[in-house]
Amino acid sequence: SDLLFSPELIVITTDGSVEPSPTSHVVREGLTLTERTTLKARVRSSQGEWSALSEAHFFLGEAPLEGSLRISEIHYHPLSSDARPSGDFEFIELVNTSAQSIQLGGLRFSEGIEFAFEDRLLEAGARLLIVSDKDAFTERYGQALAEGIVGVFGGTSRLSNGGEVLSLVNDIGQIIDQVSYSDSAPWPSAADGGGVSLARVRFDQGSGSDEWRVSVEIGGSPGSEGQPFNYTAWRANLQGADGEPLADPDGDGKVNLLEYFSGTDPLAVNETVAINLRQDGGSVLLDVEQMAAVADVAVTVEGSADLLQWEAYAVEADETMLED
Repeated sequence: SDLLFSPELIVITTDGSVEPSPTSHVVREGLTLTERTTLKARVRSSQGEWSALSEAHFFLGEAPLEGSLRISEIHYHPLSSDARPSGDFEFIELVNTSAQSIQLGGLRFSEGIEFAFEDRLLEAGARLLIVSDKDAFTERYGQALAEGIVGVFGGTSRLSNGGEVLSLVNDIGQIIDQVSYSDSAPWPSAADGGGVSLARVRFDQGSGSDEWRVSVEIGGSPGSEGQPFNYTAWRANLQGADGEPLADPDGDGKVNLLEYFSGTDPLAVNETVAINLRQDGGSVLLDVEQMAAVADVAVTVEGSADLLQWEAYAVEADETMLED
């Protein structure tokens, strides 16, 4: 024979009543929230029966959508100091690219560093900093810039010098922003120990290497957009080395103009080829690696039959981003 159970849970207080617990709140009208809150509620019918428990999360300000809070600067391999190792000066900068304030509570990094945001609003266009060591950051950049710090990397986490994935997610795991940076082409290698940071120059096309360049400033530009990027500003960071366009301070065969154009470090030997000539069937192809934001250098193709007289060739350009 069949056996049917119909379980029923009845909660009765110690005094025999079925009234709500003293620690609960009876809401008969509107409820005003002053902070990020998780509400759990039941509804009691006119017959005295309680509904199932319902739970909802409420935020003050707009909850960030994908692309509204972006990683804008990564200083993953800073210069060390006499008293501190390189890793103490690492930082990540984020910027609110939306038109309204957004709520940071519930956001966290799920890949890369360990960090979870506390409840706070970030105004439209405002920037914030997460650092590896607040004291080290303050020593190098001063108290004024340190005011933009919202926290430090959790545990023993540090940014990888060889590149990694940084994923910013909300409290249900949806990706708000994600960057997979590297220390090799097509990413500018000068950010790997050359003293400069990775700085984002565009926020409308995703998060690939074509959106990033190296900072003009040694140490990066935490808390600000940074200086305009051009050759004059770039050569100012050569630490006394010859800054002429055709000079080669590190002796790796790539002159300064090519180092600048491709985003490599002019003071460290780098065997990456910025310009490569190859044949594909009946066509001759010229591959040129150009760092994002380099707008003051033009590439022209010239040919000569005697290496004395040169003339410009008409070429068909095909812009293709290298795989990250």
